[in-house]
Amino acid sequence: PNEVVIHVNATGTKQAEESITSLSRRITGLGGDVRSTSSALQSFGGIAAGVATGILGIALLDSFRNAAAAVFNFSASMEQNSIAFRVLTGNAELGRQTLAELVEYARTSPLETGTVVEMGRRLLAMNIEAQNLLPTLKMLGDIASGVGTEKLPQLTLALGQVKAVGRLTGMELRQFTEAGVGLL
Repeated sequence: PNEVVIHVNATGTKQAEESITSLSRRITGLGGDVRSTSSALQSFGGIAAGVATGILGIALLDSFRNAAAAVFNFSASMEQNSIAFRVLTGNAELGRQTLAELVEYARTSPLETGTVVEMGRRLLAMNIEAQNLLPTLKMLGDIASGVGTEKLPQLTLALGQVKAVGRLTGMELRQFTEAGVGLL
């Protein structure tokens, strides 16, 4: 439909000029249509790019917010643990040192820092001495690595109960056995 056929003969010069003028107008019109379509596509692309940028920005802000919350929660937890270790050891410096040793151990073990610190705090509360805490926790961590790290709290509780009673009773023996550690 946009095709123009020009027949030029010796007597149709005026017709040829009119046809060329008509063709020129159509080409100019097509150029305007192309520019308009191009502008619309660029506009759409700009909108799509703006939406994508907005979504990416929101995702990044959400990630930063989550990271900041995690750092804040970890810091608050470490402050709370610092106080707990100071109280449980009866000495601020010994509590700080013990907590630092547990955090360092957690960095090199398959156990998470929070789990190691929590089990250390439990063992201190069950009268495991601060100087024996890390070797005891390493032993429990090694055992838990063999039977499943999810068993560490159960093993810690059983060992703490043995320490509190001063001897291995049938109940603690059963707890160790249920955790996959056959002491017999």
